[in-house]
Amino acid sequence: MGVVTRSELLYDSARSGRHVLPLLEGDAWSEDSGRSWDGGVTLPVDRNPVEISDTKTKKIGRWLTPLFSRCSSARWSLSRSVFSVPLPLLTAHFDLKLGDLVLTLPATVILVGTAALRANEHDVAGSGTPPAIALLLVFGFVVRNNSVLLALTGIPFDRALFYHKLFAVVAIILTAIHGGAYVLTRTEDEQEPNGSRLITGLATFVAMIVLFAVSLSGVRRRCYEYFVRMHWILFILVFVFALIHGAGLALVGIVPWQIDMIYRIVYRTRIYEQGSLATVINEQRSSAELYAPATEVLKKPVRKGILARDQVSVCQLPGSITRIRFPRIRADTGEEFKYKPGQYAFLCIPAFSSLAWHPFSISSSPHEGFVTFHIKAVGDWTKALFEAASETVTDSVAPFDILVDGPYGSLSIDIENPATYSHYVALAAGMGVTPIRSIVNWLHNECYFRRGEGIQRVHFVWSVGDCETIRAFLNKETTDVVDHPTKHAMISYLPGLLRSPMALNDPTDTFFSQIHLTQGVLDVDQQLQKCVWYGSRPATVKILREMGEHAKQSGRFRVAVLVCGPPAMVKDVVTATLKLSEELKVQFDVHTQRFAL
Repeated sequence: MGVVTRSELLYDSARSGRHVLPLLEGDAWSEDSGRSWDGGVTLPVDRNPVEISDTKTKKIGRWLTPLFSRCSSARWSLSRSVFSVPLPLLTAHFDLKLGDLVLTLPATVILVGTAALRANEHDVAGSGTPPAIALLLVFGFVVRNNSVLLALTGIPFDRALFYHKLFAVVAIILTAIHGGAYVLTRTEDEQEPNGSRLITGLATFVAMIVLFAVSLSGVRRRCYEYFVRMHWILFILVFVFALIHGAGLALVGIVPWQIDMIYRIVYRTRIYEQGSLATVINEQRSSAELYAPATEVLKKPVRKGILARDQVSVCQLPGSITRIRFPRIRADTGEEFKYKPGQYAFLCIPAFSSLAWHPFSISSSPHEGFVTFHIKAVGDWTKALFEAASETVTDSVAPFDILVDGPYGSLSIDIENPATYSHYVALAAGMGVTPIRSIVNWLHNECYFRRGEGIQRVHFVWSVGDCETIRAFLNKETTDVVDHPTKHAMISYLPGLLRSPMALNDPTDTFFSQIHLTQGVLDVDQQLQKCVWYGSRPATVKILREMGEHAKQSGRFRVAVLVCGPPAMVKDVVTATLKLSEELKVQFDVHTQRFAL
């Protein structure tokens, strides 16, 4: 098929009623861009294909690719059949799914039952083994990068943190049972007193109680610096006293955690800032330099890495929101920050505190030219960040170093396989739009540039209480795309293509967006008014029902639901999907995301 011109496309769209990807003047979709159109789907041309000349590498790749594919398929099958299966009442009220019970309930029952049985038999030493195993699990579940469990099951790290907290509580209970066994034996004079064991045991138990208290959600959110410092101090006390007391099993869990921590904080952040240990000649150097003597080439320092301070921008946006942005592919070296939609990363600014690593969702999509974070100023650290940021978008070079640990997190539903889902509902409230925006923009890029016909419907709904937050994400001056050779891969659906006069935002379109502004009137581009609803909240149940019915009519019996918002909103969505799954005989698979870790 030849190149379709802009006029032909407009005529075809008006005649057929189909809503195709809009053409934007002066960019990758203009008439002279050299792109081909086929029913509104654009396929980018790779003008510089990478050729692998190493035969051995090809053979290894051909052997490993099917293996990884089968492992991934088995993992997602396990996730759909076990780990992500919702449970009535438990999922809606406590965010517990079948996989949570499979992983934690047997271990908890066995540990508590064993400790109670040993205590009843006045076996003090035997009752001390279960709390040591619980401490092992507490440390094991906070391994972020090299966890076999997370790799095999696909459990997100933030879910593993839930198990970390759960087994911390279990460890406290088991320690109390162990102490009770000692009291029983001392009461009946069955055991000689051991002063050192008594002191270290009591110290461990008290430190665990205090550690639990300072880790409560209210303390953690309001006094994050205090939480981090106390967490480290009390963790060291618990570990040292437990080790002296005789809980050597805890070492089995703490050693992998220490290795992982060194990898994250010492190695990977260093690599992100300064580059890999291997010296690689930049492929973008001039031909004259490439043919220069090797000694002359090596004399020139090559600062490899991803986060170059002069390429990171930090600026203020409306609504007390700070935007941190850096090139996904570093301009001077070509190194890439790789991540998936919906993931998050930990950020640290040593100028503020070297200990404070804060988790933030990545609001950009993996195909976009910049990695972007939108951060609301709500606590001391985020307020200090906002005050230090540039007040203008154009002149916003970072005034300090920023360390990144990540990305982390994985979706609990398989959106990467086009055979799994064709219908999506993405629901966000307030700043919960950050991961949802990443996912929706990725789906749009997949639909129009990658998989084509796989995606049939995507309904994006964002409920916002103030105009300023919408301006921060949707205003043209805060979201302009910078010129780049691969600009076609940088333009996002939200908000870039929504501004196009050709984007009708009709409910029958493949992508349909609703922004519900509960208070005030929005003063933005006229083109964005078509997707704004004033003074109302989204009819979530109706939206889900319509998507389920459309999927059923299309012969598909699964709908992917992605939601990020306050607990009440998440609870309502989960409850609605459970009822509709039973009513429509269509499975609604729900992925929820929260910021508080």
